Amino acid sequence: MSRPELEGALSDAGVINCRNETNNSNIKYVDMHLSNTPQWVKYGFLGKMDIALVEAIAIYKKRKYDG
Repeated sequence: MSRPELEGALSDAGVINCRNETNNSNIKYVDMHLSNTPQWVKYGFLGKMDIALVEAIAIYKKRKYDG
């Protein structure tokens, strides 16, 4: 069974289409490693934020993929 990723789930629910909104410059998008986020927020590198969506996908209890 496949699970929808956050972007697809939000779009399907009619909440927001992240890809279109980013391409139209209506929202700002930063693709960074999760471990960098606290420092970037603490020192203001991201500016003032109203909302932050943090997505972590494909986390398994057991190792699923070798590679």
